[in-house]
Amino acid sequence: MTFLGNILFFIFGGFVIFFGYILGGILLFTACMTPAYQLGPGSWYRPDGTEGDFGADSSECRMVASSPASIVSGRGNVMRTHIDDLAYVRCMEERSWKLR
Repeated sequence: MTFLGNILFFIFGGFVIFFGYILGGILLFTACMTPAYQLGPGSWYRPDGTEGDFGADSSECRMVASSPASIVSGRGNVMRTHIDDLAYVRCMEERSWKLR
């Protein structure tokens, strides 16, 4: 490499590595800022709520919002549980959880 090639490699190679560190730091920061109570695309929040409260309320609301659904497959009927998303959200909101 020529002297000019070495300088350009140092400048642009260093920039790429620096940019990688910045991007990695941003990704790490956003991953650490993710709320603990997540279900689907949103997150649930209640000022006095703990992770245990969320787990209990979420389980109860899943049971309230669930209904059996029969699916016909190649091996016969398969019973699955269908959860109505709107009913689940309403149930959680009745327990003072807010969807962000």
